Amino acid sequence: MRNAFILTSCLFATDLALAQQAAVVADLASIAPVTLSKTDLAGLLPNAKVTRIIANGNTHIWTNDSDGTFIVSSDNRATNGHTSTGQGKWHLSEDG
Repeated sequence: MRNAFILTSCLFATDLALAQQAAVVADLASIAPVTLSKTDLAGLLPNAKVTRIIANGNTHIWTNDSDGTFIVSSDNRATNGHTSTGQGKWHLSEDG
C-alpha cells in the first residue's frame, strides 16, 4: 500500500508542478517522503481527484469515489481524439 500511496503522491506532485520533471518512485528516497497513517489516507483518498496533462497534450483524470470505486479517463486529444474511460475499485488494507 505504501508504494501505491507514493505513486499517488507522484501523480499529485505532477499535477501541481507540471513544469518540473515528474519523479519516479526510486527518486523519492532522496527527498525523504513521509509515510501517512491509515487514518490520514482514509481522509485523503475518498473523493480525491487528480488531473494531469502529459507531454503529448493528453489530459488524464482519476477520480476516487467514497464508495471505493474509481474512474480513470483520457481525452486522447494528441492521439486519436476518442475519449477513453475505465473504472475499478480501490481500498485501504488493514495495515494502511
